[in-house]
Amino acid sequence: MEKKVYYGPVFYSRGSEPYMKMSLAGFGRDAGVSVALLGIKYFLDIVQQIKLGDHGVAYIVDPEGRLIFHPDLSLAADHTDMTRLAQVIAARAGSAEAGRIVKDSKGRELLVAHAVAAPLGWLVFVELPVDEANALAQ
Repeated sequence: MEKKVYYGPVFYSRGSEPYMKMSLAGFGRDAGVSVALLGIKYFLDIVQQIKLGDHGVAYIVDPEGRLIFHPDLSLAADHTDMTRLAQVIAARAGSAEAGRIVKDSKGRELLVAHAVAAPLGWLVFVELPVDEANALAQ
């Protein structure tokens, strides 16, 4: 009630439909609270439709560092822990750096950028292999 609006964590129903709870405190002393269950498949659809070259990807991480939207639905539905990735560490620390180069688990260099989706605190990432970004720039 103190913050007036609450955004719950994203969860997947039946393994493929993303939802979140939201509550809104009413005005006045005895107004109470309204709670809604929101279907948020729209965000998943957007992430799955973003095309970045041949191997680029977009994904969204919650404020705790868990993956909530990714083109690979199994990663998102399992809330994969992303807190050890350099780009997630930097974003959660408030880095405003426009882009950074990191290495993925296969040793490939990736060009990564992020933005914060307020007021939810979600971190929206896009990444593209550096060699592919260089080829696109030529």
